[in-house]
Amino acid sequence: ASAAAAAAAAASGLSGDVVAGYQSIWDLPEAWVLELTPSMLHSQERFEFWVGQSLGVVRPLSLGARGPGFDFASAETLRVAVLAPRAEAVRPLLVQICYAAMG
Repeated sequence: ASAAAAAAAAASGLSGDVVAGYQSIWDLPEAWVLELTPSMLHSQERFEFWVGQSLGVVRPLSLGARGPGFDFASAETLRVAVLAPRAEAVRPLLVQICYAAMG
């Protein structure tokens, strides 16, 4: 197995070279995926949604700056769905800012 597969297995808490596969995003064992709708995943627009105090974002996968020919050359039929848990994303940053401010 590749190093990426081993890293994914380690990050997921699985042992060995096992990497879990799912038929659809709604099969993931995460409560927040129930907030996703088919229209969010089919749209060319960016969607934001809240799960408690955590922010979720669904958007077309695109890299680089937009410009002439970008839509033609991009793989925007792929989607990225991300949940940024507030406790892990915001609070540590605010603590670091407070420490920096107190110097």
